[in-house]
This record gives sequence, C-alpha cells and structure tokens, in this order.
Amino acid sequence: MKINLQHIPEEIIVHLGPPEDECRNINVFLVDYIKNTASSKLPLFFRQFFNRLY
Repeated sequence: MKINLQHIPEEIIVHLGPPEDECRNINVFLVDYIKNTASSKLPLFFRQFFNRLY
C-alpha cells in the first residue's frame, strides 16, 4: 500500500486550551493558523535572538 505524504490539509482542528483541559475544538484554515502563529511567535523569537547578539 502506497501512502501519499504530499497532501496538505486545508483545515485543521485546534483545541482551545491546554491538552488536559476540556475545551472546545474548532476547525481553522491551515493558512490562517500559520499566519496567526507566526505573527505572534516570530517577533518574540527575533527579540530573543537579537538580545543574545548585543
């Protein structure tokens, strides 16, 4: 059986809370999830990175 690993889902399921909490799961477009995650995490990464340089 051949498995196609090149499929990228259009939507993903996101759990709204810590793994152990009983929270809602929502469907989110993958593109929106990546944009939102990158916009919230990358500034912190670059601040920490540049703080180490100087």
